[in-house]
Amino acid sequence: MAGMCPGRGRRARFVLLRPGMPAGEMGRIWRIAARPAGDEQRSPGRTGIAEVSVRKVAPLPVQSVTAARVLSPDPGPPASLWDWLARLPDPRDRRGVRFTLACVIAVAIAARLAGCDSFTAVGEWAASRPQRVLKALGCPLSKRAGVHVAPSEKTVRRMAGPAGVDHDLADDLLCGWAAGLAAACEIFSPAQLQEQRRDAARKARAKAREAEKKARKAVRQDRAARAKAKKKKARKAREQARKAAAAAAAASAQAVAGGRAKLPAGSAFGRIPVPAGHPVLPAGVYGDPRHAPALRGLGADGKASRGARVKGQEAPQHLGFFWHRTRLNAAQRGVDRKTNETTVIGPVIDGMDLAGVCLTVDALHSLADLNKRVLARGGHVIFVIKGNQPRTYQALDDIGWEQIPIAAATFEADRGRIETRTIQVAPAPAGLKYPDMEQAGLIERYTTFKDKKGKTVTRSETVLILTTASPGQAPPADLLALNRGHWAATEATHWIRDTDLKEDSSQARAPGSARFMATAGNTVLSLLRIHGVTNIAAERRLLSGSDGQILKRMGLSTG
Repeated sequence: MAGMCPGRGRRARFVLLRPGMPAGEMGRIWRIAARPAGDEQRSPGRTGIAEVSVRKVAPLPVQSVTAARVLSPDPGPPASLWDWLARLPDPRDRRGVRFTLACVIAVAIAARLAGCDSFTAVGEWAASRPQRVLKALGCPLSKRAGVHVAPSEKTVRRMAGPAGVDHDLADDLLCGWAAGLAAACEIFSPAQLQEQRRDAARKARAKAREAEKKARKAVRQDRAARAKAKKKKARKAREQARKAAAAAAAASAQAVAGGRAKLPAGSAFGRIPVPAGHPVLPAGVYGDPRHAPALRGLGADGKASRGARVKGQEAPQHLGFFWHRTRLNAAQRGVDRKTNETTVIGPVIDGMDLAGVCLTVDALHSLADLNKRVLARGGHVIFVIKGNQPRTYQALDDIGWEQIPIAAATFEADRGRIETRTIQVAPAPAGLKYPDMEQAGLIERYTTFKDKKGKTVTRSETVLILTTASPGQAPPADLLALNRGHWAATEATHWIRDTDLKEDSSQARAPGSARFMATAGNTVLSLLRIHGVTNIAAERRLLSGSDGQILKRMGLSTG
């Protein structure tokens, strides 16, 4: 070892030679300013180590696994985040690795829970965390400074690149972790959460009525005490009356706040006037809009990160899988710019167990090859048939739908919109290129609302569908619910990711950056929905000032 004792303001230069290394064969040399004697200790991220000369070593190959191993949670108690991320291989040379991939991913998820939607914000959030939080997030302990050090913005960006994390495997592992947490507790659908709010509002109103009775009773007691000229008891009764009145006012306010959903569960037909021009059906046809189908709905749909679009290229595309009822993410894959989503969805389906599951897709994915793959995995599909399949579309359009009665319908009224959905079902025509199709359906949707000028407008939409599920497995009401569940979950998830998580406005254009942020965003949505959160934006604002709640959402502790 050769060295030079640095003085104040000089640089330290050291060279380490490994025994047997040929003369003149040296790798990169890093020059880092040495700390002058007597100066204050700086953070380890700024002081560094001495210059070291080492040979370059080829990165370790990444061995990805299929989704079948990680999409289904193991029986027993849910594994921790570290247990899942320990399966993620690190392609970097183990010499010189300071921050593990699990640490960087955990910090990114925690920062996104706190409302940080850019790499810069993630780095700033991590740098300002106290030691107990950094320790809980797996940040390493600096032997020189004796403190836990957070990864910087550049470190997170490097890990998000192609040479860092295996994005497909990371998505599978994080989705498996979220599925394990969901399996350990009861996850409520948006309709169930709305019903819980209604129950809370009813209980609050009952409590307000009881408090009002107590207030009136206290007033009567006060009057009786005054009549008997018992001043002491009268003062006590007045105090009780004031307290009872305050409790009644608080209970009334709670009842108003909890009663956002004023309509009870079930169809709104008969309680809401139907405007002119909106179709009216017999009352017995309408069913519950929140009907739960027997088959478990799994949707697949693509999402583009438009802000990350590079001039002259397409925006990065991601194909996501989600459960209808809970809206939890099941998997996600990146789509290469040279192809489309149809080449990605098949391999993911091959790694899933689809027993008792119905896959719903849009017209782009309604392909015979996907149909065969889903049937091979024991599941069912609902295909939307449009003009991209002209022969199949013509065969379905030739069915005499005018003579087929409406099998099921729903009527909803919410936020100034009145919607009616109907479905007609017939046996699937013979000679289709799709194997084992059982039913064909015609779904019509009528929406009445007021436009910007205040004029009442009624809009209609018609969709043709095909499904491999028999009438016994998926009756008309189930088909209508599965079609509605797909688009409800898709629109809700896309809206939240674009507006609350700011994916469309993010300009992280480096390779892999948009995918990394999408992976962290999906995990954040799953964690919040597991904890029953419906207002994602408000919850993230609340979590931005509470590190303890963020760690609790992730199943971590500072102990």
